[in-house]
Amino acid sequence: TGQGKSFYINFDTYQNRSLDYQIFEIDHNGQAYQVFKDTGRETWFVYLPANGDLRIKVGAQDAIRVDPNVKYIISLSERPWWN
Repeated sequence: TGQGKSFYINFDTYQNRSLDYQIFEIDHNGQAYQVFKDTGRETWFVYLPANGDLRIKVGAQDAIRVDPNVKYIISLSERPWWN
């Protein structure tokens, strides 16, 4: 980023939430905390300083219940999807 920025990371395993995919790691050089969590979906608030980097790792809660054909979405936005 060219300057500090606050935003939300919205995550949803919209094709099959029962797989309970989730964000396992947010690697960043700023602040982040989870504001919502439910099966297969969650929201995080993030502040990223100027010239910051952000990496997100997603995985299944249960490694046996992985379906490589199930899609999920990660969105960066000004508002959370869920409260």
